[in-house]
Amino acid sequence: MPQVPPAEFEALPLHAFALTRGLPLHDVWTVELAGGPECTIQALADLLTEENIRTLPLPVRALFAVRSGAGRAFKLDDRRHADTGPRLVDSVPEALARASLVPPGTPARGFRTLYALADEAALEARNATVHAVLVVALVPSETGRRLYWGTYVEPVGAVTRFYMGLIDPFRRWIVYPGLESWLVRTWRTRDRPQRSDPSNGSRPPERRTNPPSEAP
Repeated sequence: MPQVPPAEFEALPLHAFALTRGLPLHDVWTVELAGGPECTIQALADLLTEENIRTLPLPVRALFAVRSGAGRAFKLDDRRHADTGPRLVDSVPEALARASLVPPGTPARGFRTLYALADEAALEARNATVHAVLVVALVPSETGRRLYWGTYVEPVGAVTRFYMGLIDPFRRWIVYPGLESWLVRTWRTRDRPQRSDPSNGSRPPERRTNPPSEAP
């Protein structure tokens, strides 16, 4: 998943920028996907079934499991942390809230949806380590569609700098490259029957449940 200059991302005409004004943009990554108008934010979100999650590269699933376990053990994601500061969901313009395909405030795998349109969405997470906003956008490209993935990180205390310094190498060298290859493959083969892949330790589909939390 190539990292791109913030200026390239900030040149896009996104609704999110009115909500993230003043928040530090931590990094921006892109993924090139095949397809046209059928490649939407919702279509990509629909790929996050448990069957598909099981086909993530093993190192990525292991890191998600470690983060999920640490969150439970140290109560990093307790609801009390979400209520410790201003909520961006309360700043979503009424017209944008009406246009959103998902009601603002809807939980989404460790985040809360700010808004979700066909080609862009923004989600917010506040926990014991960070206040983060994830902004995703799809634009036409030479190969089909380019997915931008921008992460804003606002400190919630001295722990934020330590925490981001700890996880950034894993994000850059394991998680994002693994997510890119998984997303490209899963999008390309989305209409094919699911099969187990012994090479990455996946198992045959059992039942669908909510995917693991992916909040920072």
